[in-house]
Amino acid sequence: MAIDAVAGTSMGAVIAALVACGLSAQQIEDALLEAEKEFAESGIFSRPAQKIIQHVREHNNGFVALQDLHQMACGLYEKFGCRMLSDCPIPLAITSVDIHTSELVVFTNKPEFFKSATGDWIIYPHDIELGLAVAASCAFPLVFSTACIDERQLVDGGVMMNLPTPLFNREHFSVLMSVTMIYDAVDRQLASPFNVAIQSLDILIRQLDRQMTKQADIQVNFPIEPHLVFKVGAGREVIAAAKEMLLDNPIDYDLLEKHRRQG
Repeated sequence: MAIDAVAGTSMGAVIAALVACGLSAQQIEDALLEAEKEFAESGIFSRPAQKIIQHVREHNNGFVALQDLHQMACGLYEKFGCRMLSDCPIPLAITSVDIHTSELVVFTNKPEFFKSATGDWIIYPHDIELGLAVAASCAFPLVFSTACIDERQLVDGGVMMNLPTPLFNREHFSVLMSVTMIYDAVDRQLASPFNVAIQSLDILIRQLDRQMTKQADIQVNFPIEPHLVFKVGAGREVIAAAKEMLLDNPIDYDLLEKHRRQG
């Protein structure tokens, strides 16, 4: 089934951007696993105590400099001929949040497909490096430093819209599919203030996701265990679990395509 447009937030933005580059499912899987390997070898999350001291001294607002992720993301998409957002052949929207104004900022190569009639979000008015837009969407508070773009300080789009189903202009799309990773059975150790903060944010995001899925015609949820979400090196395990779930619960793409053509 053809994908006419795609949107993503945080890690979803990483994948959505690969889709927008025009890659096949196998190409996306291979690219993600290779990127995960490079990320692990980069040591971005190694020696956390040393990095915390360094970033406090440098007055950074995150444990990890977003520039590291920015450079890796740019390298990933340039491999497929998409250095700039405008290079993507498929309409794409990526979310981020202005930490000062509380505005949802949307990066897109096709504004007409993602405009808000009620002003619930703003469209970034310029072209931008695809890797920078993705990095801004991945700037998870506390973990990564904020993205500074045109005097805006941007953080992870999941703070406001982890599942960007509302972005799509339904005048252009007859069928909308949402993909989530909502996992409710959480038994997380809450011994530290950091874990309490992350758990609280996770509860909020999951609740928002449930509301956003109601706007989708097809809802696909992969209940990935929380400890795997941020675990570098768990990519193959997560992909295998998702494939197994799809085998057990196949999507009727023929029916979906028929519905799409009927509009």
